[in-house]
Amino acid sequence: MRPERLYLQDMIEAADNIAFHIGNRSREQFLDDRTARAAVLHEITVIGEAAARLSAGFRRRHPDVPWEKVVAFRNFVVHEYFGLSWPIRMGHSDDARARPSGTDHGSPVCGIPR
Repeated sequence: MRPERLYLQDMIEAADNIAFHIGNRSREQFLDDRTARAAVLHEITVIGEAAARLSAGFRRRHPDVPWEKVVAFRNFVVHEYFGLSWPIRMGHSDDARARPSGTDHGSPVCGIPR
């Protein structure tokens, strides 16, 4: 089995990639860019798949992250893609990062270096 820290690294990298694809674009600029939207959806699926592969124990130790919602959204994107309607809510890129409790917002998630 793959170590959990690698799944967490995948999630961090995917969140960073989302921030890159959104960049400094306005909401309208992002929504008009089909390639950027596709890239963000891909990264969302990576985050959801990695979250699904974390152990139940890890997820229980970090109840502040809505793990079920993260995985459910990945499943929606993959299996119900035809029902996906843009715009998906855009927030700050830092909001995309799951920070287990006890981590400081200025530190890498779980102490994993970037």
